[in-house]
Amino acid sequence: MQPKKITQSTLVGELGVNLIARITMEMGFAWHSRGTVDAGIDGEIELRDNKTGEAFNSVIGVQSKATDRPLANETDFGFDFYCDPRDIDYWTKGNLPVLLIVSRPFKGEAYWVSVKDYFANPLRRSDRKIHFDKKRDRFDVKCRESVFELAMPKSAGVYLSPPNKTERLISNLLPVTQLADTIYVGHTDFVRPAEVWQRGRATGQIGSEWVFRNKAITSFHDLPSLAWTGICEQGSVDEFGTDEWAFTDDADRLRDFVELLSRTLRAKLAVDLDYSAPLDMFYFRASSDLSERQVAYQSLLSATDRTVFKAYAAEDGTVKYYRHSAFEHRFRRFDNRWFLQVSPTYYFTSDGYHLRPNHGVFLKRIKEFEGHEAVRGQLIMWAALLSRRADMFADPYPFMGFGTPLEFQVEQGIDDAKWKMRRELADAVAEEIDDDSELLQMQFRFEES
Repeated sequence: MQPKKITQSTLVGELGVNLIARITMEMGFAWHSRGTVDAGIDGEIELRDNKTGEAFNSVIGVQSKATDRPLANETDFGFDFYCDPRDIDYWTKGNLPVLLIVSRPFKGEAYWVSVKDYFANPLRRSDRKIHFDKKRDRFDVKCRESVFELAMPKSAGVYLSPPNKTERLISNLLPVTQLADTIYVGHTDFVRPAEVWQRGRATGQIGSEWVFRNKAITSFHDLPSLAWTGICEQGSVDEFGTDEWAFTDDADRLRDFVELLSRTLRAKLAVDLDYSAPLDMFYFRASSDLSERQVAYQSLLSATDRTVFKAYAAEDGTVKYYRHSAFEHRFRRFDNRWFLQVSPTYYFTSDGYHLRPNHGVFLKRIKEFEGHEAVRGQLIMWAALLSRRADMFADPYPFMGFGTPLEFQVEQGIDDAKWKMRRELADAVAEEIDDDSELLQMQFRFEES
């Protein structure tokens, strides 16, 4: 009489189901085993929100195929798995989405495919072969959102809370860390700012850090100094601590202070950046010979550089436009602190100096394709340059300085792998636009229509 046995394949099969159950619960979903009564579905994944615990009564069938042996045509990158046609029929005719998960439980490896989606192609169905990509098809907690989307139709309007994950966020708010200590206000007989400029050019020393309103000048400059003689009535000049203006609740005084900050920023950056009043943005000035221009800066990890001015040509080699790195700005006060809000953008010119016709079309198109990483890279560049000390943007300029961007730590994150796939696609499209002048072609069609 043969003794009763529990075979190795039985153990491996059970370990494979246990591995799936563990990964499923790590995702925050529930696992329900069908036990010994099944015809090709070993268990079910029931969706739930792991933050709120809410269960959605939405399930996915799972068939486990576990082995401790090499898989067909296996390489470091993938393998093939051949399905029994009866299994395919069973999986595809039911009302549940079904995952086939092939695993090697002793190594903790599992790979998945949605069999209804995979075998929707008749050629694949007749071939019965599934090719698994070991990187793309890995079954682990990173699949959580994809598994959720498989079973929960978008029309249900159910939102899955992001996974618990500590993440550091970099804002586009740079704290204003340095301002002049004193604001001067003096009366003038001039009635227009142009008259002040005309008189100021005679001395060449008044700078642009001043606001003209109602025959009064408000400035960080020392108005009683010789440079302002003949512009301000010296006996009328009053001095105020800058804090009196920075933290006032008076709307008129606050408006003048913000304008003074903006004018001071323009003066600070005038060495290297131009300012477009119509578009209210700063942009890198063209190089003297219109050649490509790069700037060096310290990124989060290392010293690097970035192209900030470049010509883009059509197929016949003629330059059709120049792209300048740029930013829009706002001064904002939060909790009695002042910040410079920096929004990276671009400025397009025809010849390095004059705004390109239909600039808005170029800007709209590039922003449609530009991904998070590209915007983040630009923000880090601007933040590094604006907060850098002792060179073109920074001290010894006496009236204004900035710190590094505010950072926040959050307890909810996103699936970086999934976002990376979307970002790489968007970045690739954006790069194509830069490289092969597709943007120009679109522009031409626009102009011809």
